[in-house]
Amino acid sequence: LTVAVMFRGSMSMSEVDNQMFNVQDKNS
Repeated sequence: LTVAVMFRGSMSMSEVDNQMFNVQDKNS
């Protein structure tokens, strides 16, 4: 979650959402 918040500063919300989905997909 912390990483996502940091990325929010340089990325758009959609980009962050995509990153979150990618991370969850790998963790699954």
